[in-house]
Amino acid sequence: MYQRTHLTAEERTVLGRVKQRNDRLRRAARTNDEITRARNARHPDGTKRCNGCGRDLEFDRFAPFPREPDGLCTRCLDCHPPKGIAPAP
Repeated sequence: MYQRTHLTAEERTVLGRVKQRNDRLRRAARTNDEITRARNARHPDGTKRCNGCGRDLEFDRFAPFPREPDGLCTRCLDCHPPKGIAPAP
């Protein structure tokens, strides 16, 4: 019997999900210095675009979210406030 070299579609899907999970866990385990370096490399101008309102805002207008590549939530605090905090008028 010959050794199989091609993966089935299901096997590729499972391996892709495992890779995504491992990437998320690896990002969540980073130190603050590593997150800051990644953030500055990804956004050299010091601003990030909000996926909700589309504005370019300073980093402090986003909640921390270590599993994201830049360590920040994808939507600003105005679009997606943390639980228990009312949105700005």
